[in-house]
Amino acid sequence: MRTPHECPEYDEVIADEIAARRACRRIEKQFPRPNRWRPGRSHHHPPALELEKHMPENSTTKTTLEFKRLRETKNTVRFEEQTEPGKPPVIGTIYIQKWFIGDAENVTLTMEAK
Repeated sequence: MRTPHECPEYDEVIADEIAARRACRRIEKQFPRPNRWRPGRSHHHPPALELEKHMPENSTTKTTLEFKRLRETKNTVRFEEQTEPGKPPVIGTIYIQKWFIGDAENVTLTMEAK
């Protein structure tokens, strides 16, 4: 056990600090913090789902995407992908140089994934 110091205020501060730390430990036992560094490992977070592969290996896929003119910037034209309702965009937005695209309102882009 510690010996008291000559300054009684010091002992009161130390006693208050020890009481506060004990109170914090009691609260942390009742309400544990989620594990932020490894999500999916604590009981607070469900395990992460495996991402499905959308394209099988060793195959090629051709996709044709339609884009509509959205707006012009200084040297480029911004096009937005036109998607079917309920489907997410593959690319989203593209910028094409004005010197190449000219006054075109629609663009069709064909991609081949290898």
